[in-house]
Amino acid sequence: MLSGQMAATRFGAYLRSLQTRFPGTVVADMLCLPRVQLELSIRAKGMLMAREAGLPLPSPGTR
Repeated sequence: MLSGQMAATRFGAYLRSLQTRFPGTVVADMLCLPRVQLELSIRAKGMLMAREAGLPLPSPGTR
């Protein structure tokens, strides 16, 4: 999504069609949701791997 190569794909065409049906702010939120979900998934996977390896986990208040 961030590389700018998506516009030429079928998914890019689908996103363009969304722009004709919804306000821009709604489409922006639609694009942000998968990114946030991916970031949270990666963070959770990292914490699981650290726990399995016996590494100390950071406190919940730190990044």
